[in-house]
Amino acid sequence: MEPVFHVDEQAARFRVEQLFDAALPLVWKAFTQPELLDQWWAPHPWRCETHSMDFRPKGYWRYDMVSPDGQRIKSQQTYQEILYEQMFSGTDAFVDADGSMKPDMPSANFINRFFPLGEQTRVVMEAVYPEPQQLTAALSMGLQKGLSLTLNQLKSLLQKMKEHT
Repeated sequence: MEPVFHVDEQAARFRVEQLFDAALPLVWKAFTQPELLDQWWAPHPWRCETHSMDFRPKGYWRYDMVSPDGQRIKSQQTYQEILYEQMFSGTDAFVDADGSMKPDMPSANFINRFFPLGEQTRVVMEAVYPEPQQLTAALSMGLQKGLSLTLNQLKSLLQKMKEHT
């Protein structure tokens, strides 16, 4: 199954749903462990490089998206609420070297929800931007295509993880 996207530009809301052929514990690990996130959280040929991760409420994940030519885009997710193997929410933003949000770049409040379906897991990722213009900016930067490529990498990683368990 390919990801299903829902965009509501007036409400500044973006949602993607994806069904993965892997049980919930494996999918949860892929979303919450930096060594696994680094293997899929970037649209190929870009890659993700984690600097630090503290997966707890008020904790954060700081990482770079790295292009094939070495360009780095610094990002941070700050976690608000975490319910083990059910959901986690927070803020996603582009940041500078000190971790301060870049006000000229889009940022969003997000929630990722996980639904076990036997040996499969449905993931619903939703982001709400402070204003429609920020969602429009994120879409023009390639949010939908990039996320689709990224989720395909996750599907491949999950398959490899299943083969080794």
